[in-house]
Amino acid sequence: MLIEINVKGASRVYFGGENKKSKEVPMSATIHCPYCNTGQTVGDFDNYAPFYVNCEECSRRYIAEPVRHGVVVYRDGEAPCCSDPDCRATEMGGSGQE
Repeated sequence: MLIEINVKGASRVYFGGENKKSKEVPMSATIHCPYCNTGQTVGDFDNYAPFYVNCEECSRRYIAEPVRHGVVVYRDGEAPCCSDPDCRATEMGGSGQE
């Protein structure tokens, strides 16, 4: 069971059902495009890094960010820097510290 909640332009999808504690199992979720509301299954993400999704229906790009209990969806250009894959790579990679 999935429950979707819209918060300030972002959509969060919560996973329902059993709480399975397994190691290194890729996650997947059904999310909805923030532009046309078409459902799409995204999967095989095994960390919490945000990633871009191309809508199969309207062909627009948006951002999906896995969180503890689901996935937050942002329109492209409306996500905070830490949730935007391009901005995040620039901020984290440009520090010059090793």
